[in-house]
Amino acid sequence: MRLDPFNLPRGTFRGSAKGKLGHPASLTRDDVFGAVREGGYVITPVAGENFTRGTTWVQHDGLARRRHGIRSKDRVPDHLRCWLVYGTIFEGARGQTRGPVTYDAVEVPTLEGVEGAVGDLYRRHLVIDPQDPAQAESWCTAVLAAVGALGNVEEERKVTVAEALVALSNVHDSSGKVNIERASLVIQMVERLLRERRDDIVLKGWRMGKNTQAIAALLNALLKHTRIMGRVAFQSFESDPLTGEPGNIVRQDNAAGFWRGHAAQLTTCQVAPFGSWFFTMSTILQRAAAAMDHGDIPEVRKQMVALQAVCSVVQARAEVERILAPVAEMHSLRKRNGTGDEGPWRAFSTSWAFGESVRVLIKIRELGPKMIPLSKGDTVALVLHRLDDASANLVTDDGLTDAYEGLKFVAGLLERRIRL
Repeated sequence: MRLDPFNLPRGTFRGSAKGKLGHPASLTRDDVFGAVREGGYVITPVAGENFTRGTTWVQHDGLARRRHGIRSKDRVPDHLRCWLVYGTIFEGARGQTRGPVTYDAVEVPTLEGVEGAVGDLYRRHLVIDPQDPAQAESWCTAVLAAVGALGNVEEERKVTVAEALVALSNVHDSSGKVNIERASLVIQMVERLLRERRDDIVLKGWRMGKNTQAIAALLNALLKHTRIMGRVAFQSFESDPLTGEPGNIVRQDNAAGFWRGHAAQLTTCQVAPFGSWFFTMSTILQRAAAAMDHGDIPEVRKQMVALQAVCSVVQARAEVERILAPVAEMHSLRKRNGTGDEGPWRAFSTSWAFGESVRVLIKIRELGPKMIPLSKGDTVALVLHRLDDASANLVTDDGLTDAYEGLKFVAGLLERRIRL
């Protein structure tokens, strides 16, 4: 899918949204958005009162269905739509990939374990003697073990499964009679509900995958324009006015107009955090164009060094995301599973993230000198220091949270600490 981040389709939407802090807000027809449509909706507000300009919005049908009691087979009406809101497009990308990873690493294995336990219950109920107290107690233990395998449940079908199994743990029915035969119907109902939940997860993963594709396409388009700006700076250093040699790429009589054309386009980008970076690039190009009009070549060179610095900051931020995304997934799983080891998947991912962090450190050390002209204070040194700490934490048993927080801190530095 090819996208022009400077010319996103505009539209108006109604419904409600839930931001990072969980605060809901209503959307009205006066709120205007630039939208990327691909399977779901990825939204960047360009006007409106409730949320910061440039945040990334993703439609969340499951939230709307739970909130308004809409069946899974029915369409969610426009005025009841619900959205998840992310502060930047990088956060949106992480948020959309984290769901399928959690399903694959946590919920699917849990459901498989429960399905196996329920299948064993079906076989057991055919041969049990419910009049034998020892067998009745063993049956109760087995049923409650299946309930325990579900863990803490909130989803409606899983709650129904847990309640049905708890009721089945007693060989006596509600009238007090021994009635193990009812287990057959209850177990068939439980198996059907578990299958429906598995099917629902597949559908959720597909929808989130389509949203992830849309976010990735928009992110790639934004990074492509950053690379173009890097080429503009390089091309300028090789041009006639800056080198004093004839016959090179950009002539003095068309350089200013060329830069102003890019500057005008860059100001229309609203996707955070690229909007602030692109605004800075636009200002730099405007200054370079004005300096070129007056023949002030040293000032032109200074502005192109600044343009190169912004491009380097964006590149460094994209590099950090290569580590932050998998570490965020691991951190989410750790929070969900408790403090214990997550097994081979966690060990493999930690090893990979450690190797990537070393590679990114090398890359950012190369970019550092170019970033310095637009970095506040000792930002570059602090970025490298915190990346070193994150790499070290990734190889320790209890360092995952520190690594995650450190990488988020680095991402924030690169997004905010630049100046004109």
